[in-house]
Amino acid sequence: LTTQQDTADQSGAIHITKTNFTSPLELRTTAGTEFTGAVSIGTAGDQALIIHAKSAALDDGCTVKAGDITLDLSDSMDLGKGTISGKTGSKITLVTPTDKDIYLADSSETITNGYKIAYETLNSTLTGYGDFTVNSGAGHSVFMQDGSLNKSGTINGAAGVKVTGDVAITAANSTQPTAKTIEITGGSFSIAANKKLSIAGSDTALTTVNIHPTGDITLEDGAQITVAGKADITMDSGSSHKVT
Repeated sequence: LTTQQDTADQSGAIHITKTNFTSPLELRTTAGTEFTGAVSIGTAGDQALIIHAKSAALDDGCTVKAGDITLDLSDSMDLGKGTISGKTGSKITLVTPTDKDIYLADSSETITNGYKIAYETLNSTLTGYGDFTVNSGAGHSVFMQDGSLNKSGTINGAAGVKVTGDVAITAANSTQPTAKTIEITGGSFSIAANKKLSIAGSDTALTTVNIHPTGDITLEDGAQITVAGKADITMDSGSSHKVT
């Protein structure tokens, strides 16, 4: 397909199988989208991919090559078992609802009272892209459930960022050479009782977590923060607020 493709708003599911586009691709539907096989957005896999849909799913073994990517998915952001590979310097934009709490959680976890972003989608489905940003709308929080995160990015909870599970922030493997930095911002930061935030670097690069909300930082009873290997953490609450 040689011209820019924009499906316009529709209500039917969109299935794309083993297709090469030479121009940017924009998909719009109130239903889901699905990718199967090898798909290239641009002759060199360097053109923009924009998806406005209820969901997007990549079948097991599916490979999508694209440039900048925008994901605006109303149901959840759990892309499945395939991969979307970005060219060096490609940017990723994650559009999240402003009227729901955001949950970072494992793909297997069911979230019924908020909007889920799967750790697996950030860690392994989206490859080659720059830092990600996750935002919640005014009055809503970002919850970090059980799981691990190995990509650099910013997590901003307007009402707060709440660690409600055992969360590991680490390099993808012990020899990964690229430094990782997670910025945690927003209204407040807390770790629930008896939960742990683990931070670990690789053998060759530093993993850094910077926690600087405008409000309080709270570690509830039995909560822990552990740091191992080449890793660092800074915590700084807003003026007139406290760390407890």
